[in-house]
Amino acid sequence: MTTEPAQVTLVRGIDVSSAQPRDLTALFQKVNGILMDPIKHVVVKLYLPVESIPQSWSLDQIDSARAHGCSVGGYVWCYRSEDPTATVNSAIDLAVSAGVDLPILWLDCETYTVKGVVKDTGPDTAWLRQAVAACVNRGVRAGVYSGSWWIEGWLKNYAEFTGLPLWSAQYNHVDDLDSVIMPLGWPRESLAGHQYASDVVDLSVFDSTFTGS
Repeated sequence: MTTEPAQVTLVRGIDVSSAQPRDLTALFQKVNGILMDPIKHVVVKLYLPVESIPQSWSLDQIDSARAHGCSVGGYVWCYRSEDPTATVNSAIDLAVSAGVDLPILWLDCETYTVKGVVKDTGPDTAWLRQAVAACVNRGVRAGVYSGSWWIEGWLKNYAEFTGLPLWSAQYNHVDDLDSVIMPLGWPRESLAGHQYASDVVDLSVFDSTFTGS
């Protein structure tokens, strides 16, 4: 007897940073006004002490997301120039200080550029390995946010990470998981989210398993 695969429940979400205000009220009104169904999950950038934006920005956005009835997740930028264990611990500590039980800590793997000049290449395999170990040590699930082009082009020998949940940035304006083209060798069953557009704000859909919803 064959068993039908479990049906995935999708949750619509956005991610926010200092590009968005501390109070997300106006943003919610604008975004929800153009979508078929409302935003239910907000992934907040968890700022590091070394970044120029104060951590209070993250805390205010977390409070604002909760005030609008959304579940809250977090992501942290993976600077290769910063210590991976300290990066993870700082992000988790910030979430804990806001009373957020992270369903997953998204490790933002991309290149940091300023006016087209690369300032930080993003994590390499060794950096990411230590970051994932730090998540395990804190009892928080680690996930990777990135695009297939970055993973295949910048993260060499990434096979050891293909069991991690992937939140894929692929702006095809299709709000599903099925249309995502996975990085070579990354199993589709690890796909947790799809950032499908960046219009008013970055728009995503997530498997509800990864949102705490």
